[in-house]
Amino acid sequence: MKYRSWQKRPHVVSAEKWPILNHERGLLIDKNIAGKLTQEEQYRLNHLNSVGDRYLDHWFTPQRIRELKELEHAVSRTA
Repeated sequence: MKYRSWQKRPHVVSAEKWPILNHERGLLIDKNIAGKLTQEEQYRLNHLNSVGDRYLDHWFTPQRIRELKELEHAVSRTA
């Protein structure tokens, strides 16, 4: 299902929540590298990785990049 820019995408984490979740993800990655990750933490890391993939796909799609370039162009014309 395609969403319009004004519609919420329920399966995508908000920009406000992402830094917190990404920090937790980073801590779990460090723990995984040290070889000290429990099975429950591995499930959480897998979940956070999938959330991260969806977040990046949502915010950095070609359409979003095109919109940013158009905005930059509009700003440079007014400056």
